[in-house]
Order: sequence, then C-alpha cells, then structure tokens
Amino acid sequence: MTLRPTSPMIDLLDSPLGPVFALVTAGVALRVLSRPKQGPWPALLPFLALAVTLVIVLRLPVGGAASVQLAWWPLVISPLQVRWVVNGWNWLALFLLTISAAGALLITWRRAGWRTAAFHGLSLLLVATAAITVVSDNLLTLSVAWVATDVMLIARSRAGRLGGGVAPVGLAATGSLLVFLSINITSLSMSSASLATADLPAETLALLLLAAAVRMALYPFHLWLGPSPAAGEPGTQWLVAGVALVTGGWLLGQLYTLGASFWLTDPAWSPVLAVCTLGAALAAWASRDEDRLTLLASSLASWSWLTLTMAPANLGREALGWAMLAAVLGLMLYVIGRAILQS
Repeated sequence: MTLRPTSPMIDLLDSPLGPVFALVTAGVALRVLSRPKQGPWPALLPFLALAVTLVIVLRLPVGGAASVQLAWWPLVISPLQVRWVVNGWNWLALFLLTISAAGALLITWRRAGWRTAAFHGLSLLLVATAAITVVSDNLLTLSVAWVATDVMLIARSRAGRLGGGVAPVGLAATGSLLVFLSINITSLSMSSASLATADLPAETLALLLLAAAVRMALYPFHLWLGPSPAAGEPGTQWLVAGVALVTGGWLLGQLYTLGASFWLTDPAWSPVLAVCTLGAALAAWASRDEDRLTLLASSLASWSWLTLTMAPANLGREALGWAMLAAVLGLMLYVIGRAILQS
C-alpha cells in the first residue's frame, strides 16, 4: 500500500480551517493588490477562490472526522482548548455560505469599477469570518468568530452603497454583546468543552438564542439590516442577508440539540412566529424595491424559526436545515430574477 505524502499545507486545507484559509488568502490579496486601471483579473480571482473553497468543502469528511484542537494559554489561567470541527450540520452551513457568496459575486461582478478587487476582497473576508464561525466547536472559538463576523457584516453593509451610505450598527453589535455575556456566565471548563457535549446553563442558552435571532434579522430584529444599508446593490444585500441567515441558523440548530428544544417545542411559539413571518412578508410587499430583499430575508428567517418549532422534537434540526436551504435558494432566485428583469 502506498501512503499519500502529506505536508502542513495539505493538512491545513483538509482541516475545518481549509476553506477559511483559502478565503482569507484571496481576500487579503485582492485588498492589497487593488489598483486603478486593472484588467479583468480582479473580477475573476474571487470566483477562482470560491471554486477552490467549494472543492475543499466537498472534500471535507463529515461526522467529526475533520477537526482541529489547539491549546491556548492566556498566561493568567490554565491552558484552554480551542476547537474547530466539520460535522454534517457544519458542512451544510459551509456549503450554503459558499453558494451564497458565489451568487452575490456574480451579481456584482464588475460594478465597482477600478475598486472591484478591494470590493470583492472585503466580501471574501466576510465569508471567511462566517466560515470560521460555523466550524467552531466551543464557546471560546464561537465568541471570537461571532464578533469578527459582526464587524465584517457592518463593514460590508457600510461599503455596500458604492456612493456612500451608513448602516445602523447598534443592533448588530448587540449580538456580540449577548455572546460575550453568555461566556461570562459560563465556566471556563464548559466554554472550552465541545458543543457536541457541552451542558450549557439555561441562561447561556437564552442569551445565545437571542443572539441568533438578532443575527438572522428575525422580525422585528431586522432593523440592523436597514434602512437600505446597500441600496442599489442587490448582490451586497444578498451577501449580507445570506451570511446573517446561515450563521444565525447554524447557531440556532446547535442550540436546539443542546437543550433549547425544551423551549422551542412549546406550542405557544408557533402563533408568535407565524405573526412575525406574516409581518415581515407584508412589510416586504409594501416596501420600496431597494428595501424588499432585506425584508424578504427577515421573513424567511422568521419562517425558518417557525419550521423548527413546528417540527417533531427529534427532527427539528433537520427541518431547520431544509428551511435554510430553501431560504438561501429562494433569495438566490429572487436576486437573479430581478437582475435579469432589470438588465
């Protein structure tokens, strides 16, 4: 039997951090190499990076076989474990992030002019922070990745309107605050334990559920997406909404298996979430064309929560996964269809 030669680079690419490495490398290169009067390569390199990322994602073994565990020693306390892992749930989130980014880049292929390289570089860095979020396997890694993704979501939203525009940041930053509060009320040993086996306190679960609701823009928490943070740029709107939906949905699914199902299977949630879904849908129907995508994303987020609460307890996360897939594909069809009609 011939053994396949390995190297640190191959081991890295075959690990849960492989997609993150590919996206960060391409994103930094695009930001650094951005120059006026460039050829078409700045618009083509992001697609090459996403193609490589997709190949890495498809090669990753699920079931926890691909994992990374490192010891972090903050000097003042004993060493803590930081973990990243790819299982079926994390793999689905990685896949949805990749196809969302590919569609968003397709819509905004050359719209930024000479700023195309820097524009797409920031988008890839946003997807990279989201990717490292969905492979996190304990609260320590999750908290850092969650804050980084919030920062990149705000940066991408603010840069979405090519001529300017400022998105509100207060509600978006609230999610990071909630995650940090959850860390502070959880013991260090539990924060460094794997999310597959962690016995999180009820208060921690409640704070993280609220953080997931804010991130997903669950109606009426959709306000952080607007007003019109990326008006006139449906590709950027789609990327921000898609990353928010997938990362928030991933956390919701994780919490469901860690004990939140006890609350979310309460029949009282179904009518509340149905009203939220209807409210977001009516708001999307009555909104301006440039704001409709963000409100549609909020409606799909509410619908995903509703699907989770109405599913049998033993099938809740599977139902949420199908809802997230349908939501991402629905946003994709809406944006591409609108772009075709406006072309």
